[in-house]
Amino acid sequence: MVNKIIRTHKVRIYPDRNQEELLRKSCGVKRFAFNWALNEWDKLYRSGEKPSAYSIRNEFVKLKKHEGYSWLKEVSKETYANAILEMGEAWKKYFKRLSKGKPKFKSKRKSKDSYKEVSNSKGYLKWIGKKLYFPKFRKSNHMVTGELPRFNGELKSIVISRQGDKWYASCTFELEKVPLQYKRHKHKVDKVGIDLGVKTLATLSDSRIFKQPNVKPIEKKISKQQRRLSKKVKNSKNYLKAKTKLQRLYFRKQNILKDNLHKVTNFVVRHYNNICLEDLSASNMIKNHKLAKSITNAQFYEFRRQIEYKTKNLKQGGVDINVLFADRYFPSSKTCSKCGCVKDTLSLSTRTYVCEHCGHIMDRDLNAAKNLERLIA
Repeated sequence: MVNKIIRTHKVRIYPDRNQEELLRKSCGVKRFAFNWALNEWDKLYRSGEKPSAYSIRNEFVKLKKHEGYSWLKEVSKETYANAILEMGEAWKKYFKRLSKGKPKFKSKRKSKDSYKEVSNSKGYLKWIGKKLYFPKFRKSNHMVTGELPRFNGELKSIVISRQGDKWYASCTFELEKVPLQYKRHKHKVDKVGIDLGVKTLATLSDSRIFKQPNVKPIEKKISKQQRRLSKKVKNSKNYLKAKTKLQRLYFRKQNILKDNLHKVTNFVVRHYNNICLEDLSASNMIKNHKLAKSITNAQFYEFRRQIEYKTKNLKQGGVDINVLFADRYFPSSKTCSKCGCVKDTLSLSTRTYVCEHCGHIMDRDLNAAKNLERLIA
């Protein structure tokens, strides 16, 4: 039996005015179905019954026959069916204590617009060239994509989502063979230690430095747009226009930071065979209000996540690459990389490491990176 591999390709889509209206309706139906099912679940649970998402879904289907609910027929049946199953999964996570709280009702103003289409049979969902075919968007009404598909496999599901004024489709493929997405460099280094920081995103033990992108100009625009938004009448047309502009700016900033992270992590997994990172607790670090914004922009957890999934992809393709995480309390910054002497204290303002024992002088971040490299056996 061949092990199936799941890969996802998120692509921008370009709906025309009529298609966008249908996408918005689908997101609205998804939100309505989720809230309706959640309300029914609460009623059954309080009355002592044991509800299930499937039984609630069957009850919801009967609504289409009632007068006043004909608008449910305008969208795909998978839209509301998957929304109710999503609600059931949210309850399962709550009962297993995998989520922070109970499922909450979705707000029209605050919740993210999205819905899911799942393949019922082979060829039910198709992505051919730059044409995406799924329920309500077939034949001449197909959706135009911004890219060609990266994977050649069976399309299993599509999640349509809106970010600001842009629409995206996350397409999940089922593959039989792992495609190597990250081509290795011909001159590879055996091991590297990586020190993550606020001033510089990453300092490598071979003296390479990757800086943070300058997002201050866009942050100024965000602050200005926030002031404009605060002066609008809430939920008015001008308020919603200003809100969309603000979302667009946040999305642009997010893309700048994410693009830089991908470039850095791609470089690391292509050039090094053994990687050592710090196990940082970003949630504790952002309690320092003076550094909270810079730490949030650095996205330490996202850096680690990208390294992990990219090395996993290479391992599945037969490439020998390993990632090691130093103990959270390992004093990488306080330890001398030459003699191993550990300082009692080292303030954040001290950017150059000076060892009182052997006189070794080195940049603080480079010293920490070299200490992390030594942990690799």
